[in-house]
Amino acid sequence: MVKARAEQFEKFTQEQNEDAKYAMFRRGLGITSETLETPRSQISEKIAAALETADLDEETAMTLRELLEAEIAPFVKQENDTYISMLDVTTLGLTEDSKIRQFLKNHGIDLENPDDLEYAGKIIKEAVEFFNKRVGSKNLRINKDLVNLNKRNLSEKDIYKIFKTAAGQDHKKLIPQACALLRIITVIDYLERDPLLSMAEAAENKIRDFERDHIKKNTNPDLQSKGHLVFQPNGGKGVPIVKFEPRVKEKWRMIAKLLHKPENVSKHVLDHVGFRITTKSSQLALAFIYELFHDPKEAILPAAYIRPSETTNLLIDANAIAETSRDPRKAAKLFKQLSEETIDHEELRSNDKTNGNNKHSSKKYRAIHFTVDMPIVVNRHRRLFPIEIQVLHEQAWIDNKISADHESYVARQMETVKERVLGNNLSTAFDEQDPKKDKQPPSSHP
Repeated sequence: MVKARAEQFEKFTQEQNEDAKYAMFRRGLGITSETLETPRSQISEKIAAALETADLDEETAMTLRELLEAEIAPFVKQENDTYISMLDVTTLGLTEDSKIRQFLKNHGIDLENPDDLEYAGKIIKEAVEFFNKRVGSKNLRINKDLVNLNKRNLSEKDIYKIFKTAAGQDHKKLIPQACALLRIITVIDYLERDPLLSMAEAAENKIRDFERDHIKKNTNPDLQSKGHLVFQPNGGKGVPIVKFEPRVKEKWRMIAKLLHKPENVSKHVLDHVGFRITTKSSQLALAFIYELFHDPKEAILPAAYIRPSETTNLLIDANAIAETSRDPRKAAKLFKQLSEETIDHEELRSNDKTNGNNKHSSKKYRAIHFTVDMPIVVNRHRRLFPIEIQVLHEQAWIDNKISADHESYVARQMETVKERVLGNNLSTAFDEQDPKKDKQPPSSHP
């Protein structure tokens, strides 16, 4: 029985490795089994077919289709919420040294170049450490038969071993570990190379300068009950605040962020560079935003560089703001109060909108998120770097801490990371198609 299963797995592995380049080709075109047949795609096809029978011009039909799909999509459950990413292929199908060497050359790493070989070894060791500390457990660590960290420098042979193991050659019990390692390596390599992320340090320094220059101790007795700090740009009266929390990158969090997102691109990790402001009330939260971006005398960040499509308001009632700002008299009064008063406005309190775009966020989370391109200087060159600014009031901070704490968010995110990096490999794929998978399946444990 065990021998027959081993032979079946051998045959399955060979077929999967032979199909690997075609699977990559399909995935590169955005085609997977999940994209071909889903409730949403079926409904989309039905909408298109119905509109074809209507006597509409092409532009009207296209607009109507987009509107209908947008209205229906939230109510249609996606049956298979899997990632469509090159990172999720079952196998790369690389079983020969020459093909692995060429694959790495395509990624800009020539193993015959000592510097490139050293770089590859450094990335692999960092990936092993991430796996052992963040993904694995006491009983699941990268086996020394896969990567021996005691070696000072990894050789070409050591690197080839990871690819071959992932493709089902030798050490079949280590297939999940090898695949997980390759996914983590890909993300770390991306972080090392991305030019935008290479500017993160300069952006962090600018945020520290922001704190030093504009966040002061509140010395106004009349306003101290509103917060022990004050945001005071350009020497003005300023806005009382409770907390200023700079957010700088932690590399393991950036790796995790890219591993749990469909695509490993820099925009997915930039919410770890920025800052969070907590005020006493919705009124003061709005006052801070006004002074930061819009006050003609006090503003210190360019409102023109805000990315409206990436702004999320889960704190203040948008309808109330829109209604007020459309009436010039009401708007003038509101902006005057934002500059001079500390009146709290009941009508500005949050509605029940939730952030449906982030599946790891609690539905009770409350804040306003801005993404703004902040001017920085890198090696004497003027650049823009997108930072995320979070603004919330004290009660929202307390509520978030109770019902939407960051630790729980990170824990949920890491569960997704673990499932992704340890899933979808030759072992799991064989088990899924094998009716006898409950009998001695290839194990992910050493």
